[in-house]
Amino acid sequence: MFLATAFVLSLCSVHCGGSVSGAVTHTQNPLVAQYTVSGPAGSTMAVEFGPDTNYGFITSAITATAPTVSVLVAGMKENSTYHMRAVVTHTDGSKEFDNDHPFTTGTAPSGRIPVMAVTLPSGGSPTPGVELVSLNPPPNNPENFLRVVALNPAGELIWYYDFDQRLGTAQPIKLLRNGHFVMVLFGGTTGPGGLVREIDLAGKTIHEFTVDQLNQWLAAAGYTWKANAIHHDIEELPNGHLLVLVNTRKKFTNLPGRRGVTSVLGDAVVDLDQNYKPVWSWSSFDHLDVNRHPMLFPDWTHANTIAYSADDGEIVLSLRNQSWIIKIDYANGHGRGGVVWRLGYQGDFTLLGSTSPADWFFAQHDANFFYGKDARDLWFAVFDNGNNRFPDFSGNICPSNVGDVQYPWMTFFGRHVPDCYSRPVVFGVNEAERTVRLLWSRIVPYSYWGGVTMETPTGNMFFDIANPSEQVVRIDKQKLPLVTAMLKELAILVVVLVVFFAPIPKTVLSLAIVPLVVIVALFPGLGLLAVAIGLFLDAGVLVLAQESRKPEAARAGPWDFHGDMLAALRRINRPSFFVVIAIAFSFLPMFAPQEKLNAQVVEVTRQQPAQVVWRLDISGQESYRTVHLPSLYPEVQW
Repeated sequence: MFLATAFVLSLCSVHCGGSVSGAVTHTQNPLVAQYTVSGPAGSTMAVEFGPDTNYGFITSAITATAPTVSVLVAGMKENSTYHMRAVVTHTDGSKEFDNDHPFTTGTAPSGRIPVMAVTLPSGGSPTPGVELVSLNPPPNNPENFLRVVALNPAGELIWYYDFDQRLGTAQPIKLLRNGHFVMVLFGGTTGPGGLVREIDLAGKTIHEFTVDQLNQWLAAAGYTWKANAIHHDIEELPNGHLLVLVNTRKKFTNLPGRRGVTSVLGDAVVDLDQNYKPVWSWSSFDHLDVNRHPMLFPDWTHANTIAYSADDGEIVLSLRNQSWIIKIDYANGHGRGGVVWRLGYQGDFTLLGSTSPADWFFAQHDANFFYGKDARDLWFAVFDNGNNRFPDFSGNICPSNVGDVQYPWMTFFGRHVPDCYSRPVVFGVNEAERTVRLLWSRIVPYSYWGGVTMETPTGNMFFDIANPSEQVVRIDKQKLPLVTAMLKELAILVVVLVVFFAPIPKTVLSLAIVPLVVIVALFPGLGLLAVAIGLFLDAGVLVLAQESRKPEAARAGPWDFHGDMLAALRRINRPSFFVVIAIAFSFLPMFAPQEKLNAQVVEVTRQQPAQVVWRLDISGQESYRTVHLPSLYPEVQW
């Protein structure tokens, strides 16, 4: 913001109060204005704006190719009055300014703004700019929350994009060099579908294509394979091409450990030119061993990030289900697709200063890179989710699925509790020597999917915990002695047997009503159903027992089952075996690990011990990918 203000003041010192005349109108997005201004061909137009005539914010400059130019102005809060004026820069460097135009924003969709709260610790200095948030919906999406929003450092909504949510989630949304946004809209992980959509700041669709259209283009270009889905990421290249990440299926027969035919899901990359013609492609089936599958096979590779290396023209792919980041011989579209290296556990690099596999990343997301002070090292920032990590004394691994995580309360009968945790982490990669150094990391609650780790322009670290688990992080757990563990489990077993089978003294009989009251209060439907089933079974046992004791002549007549059941129910004067069982099962939902949809985005100082300077808590939704941007415009720092 300070840079933008200084820039505007310098402009005014050149030539204020010129003959430029523009007009401001509303757009389909109530937080976005359209500023139309005239200017000679070759000149550039930008708009400065802010809550008063000091402005403080500015858009990207657009080159005039027609008598009038329209600039979309975004980054404003709802129901607020702003001031804005156009800045026209002529080919000779001289500048003209339009008069000030007030503009009042509208209201964002009522009741659909995600539930978010920002914490600004005292003394913290968050990086100026914008947080671009892409969210997953809650189950059944009852509130129909927005899924793509942008926030200022105070956590206030300054932009959003609303779309048909049946299309899925923005996986992810990225700012293009032309000032538009591009996103992959996809609602699954292994199923078919997905589309790529480019929009302007007002939310107008500029271009889009589906996976079916992509397959038509692949067939026309002579490719014989088909994409199953467009998913997870897309990358714009300096030449205007798009690298599209897709997955594809291939059938294998009698793979080791698997009989018959297995349909394996692998990943591929398609290079589309400016006319959406495929000009290069890469497939994991051609370059990786299908028999290496650490997790969730036959979802074999599950790529989630694609990044272009401007330094050497290669591309980098993050393969979550391999726990690898690989570099591919792309050579700016002329490479043969060979795997240059594999980074990660059992890959091509040695992790210096470590002998533990747990120090690598596992099931990672958002691999992005930048060059550090040592030119020999490529610095990789990655969110290490930790699925399939080797964490503890027993050799057990953190499970691949969140549903498989054993929570601390579930220790009955020797069930093990693995230690799961995640980390935003930065590695220094020496490609020539094939060595890796751990440069920075931070232990955070276990997030079984998603996540971002990146550096901000101020040098702080910014990370997104997509779905932090409520599980207690216990990294330094000591091994429990075997005898103590056995005694603990034996004690639990004795308690269970006593409750189920010991006679209940009349003095404590009244206490039997307590669990029934608790169950019905907390889970009315489930509690009443369970007790009803228990009582029905109890009565049925009494009726059958009574029927077997009747004289032969009495049993020969018609059986009044309804009357006998009612009579039996009246004779039940204490919880019997079946009622206790019903009540016990009714309690289980109270203790089962409930997945709470939430997310946390944090900015910290890089210097250790890291200090939190900004935190965003999101409730009711998971964050697919939240990133920090300098502004809503390319090459502009607010």
